[in-house]
Amino acid sequence: MSIFRKITDIARSQQGRKALEQAKRYARDPKNKERIDRVVNRVRGRGKGH
Repeated sequence: MSIFRKITDIARSQQGRKALEQAKRYARDPKNKERIDRVVNRVRGRGKGH
């Protein structure tokens, strides 16, 4: 089974949907959104020196 198939199966399960909703709630919080953006920028190489 491919990794994408496994991810799809998990996302469609009740547990996967619950985790997805929790992640969405977390991402909507302004403090958390700022933290996420900082990490993404650091990974992409745009956060150097700030």
